[in-house]
Amino acid sequence: MKKILLLVILTLTIACTGCVEEKIAVDNAFYSTQSPAITIKFPEHVQYIGDDSRTANKITSRRYYYADENKNHAADRLGFIEIQSIRSGYYWLPKYLPSGSGPRTNIHTKKINGEDYYCRAFITNANMGVYAKIYKENDITIPDTMDVLVCGKKISDSKKALFAYMRKADFDKFNTIFPPDSINSSSFTSEQIHYFNDLDRELSAELIAKKFEESDLQ
Repeated sequence: MKKILLLVILTLTIACTGCVEEKIAVDNAFYSTQSPAITIKFPEHVQYIGDDSRTANKITSRRYYYADENKNHAADRLGFIEIQSIRSGYYWLPKYLPSGSGPRTNIHTKKINGEDYYCRAFITNANMGVYAKIYKENDITIPDTMDVLVCGKKISDSKKALFAYMRKADFDKFNTIFPPDSINSSSFTSEQIHYFNDLDRELSAELIAKKFEESDLQ
């Protein structure tokens, strides 16, 4: 069945290449033929569970969600891809940096397909905000605290794309390295730098992010 589905998708994609962009979410993968032309693959067990669309503050967002749901309907790893479009008459700034600053974040650039994506490694309360809503709607229990790697880039004056991969965090370890009184610190300690570097390396190693090719769907 999976091979039949991918064959149908491939046929449609070839027919539409050059005329209509396609966004395809299936199994553990996401394929975007244009804007941006990118293939993203999460680990095998992190599967597509659904998508939604929201409009707020002049921005329309389409999000595709992934989770490694187990037999107890709990997930230790999550992922999502988001395409953001801004209302006509408005435009994005030349560079996109994920929101957030301070010692609990680490913003850097990452080369994907020879292009710069602005990435951020951080820890968050995963059960808060709109991103948690679809997991709850699917009766999936997610960790309270998660390590996150999110990368984004401006596609055009009116469009951005971003993707994220998350895992259950070792919160005790994090609080040891980042005590509460460090929140207003203006710089990282060497131990904090190592923490974020390890987080970025470990999460990046589990992902595939590359230029979309038609052969990816075969």
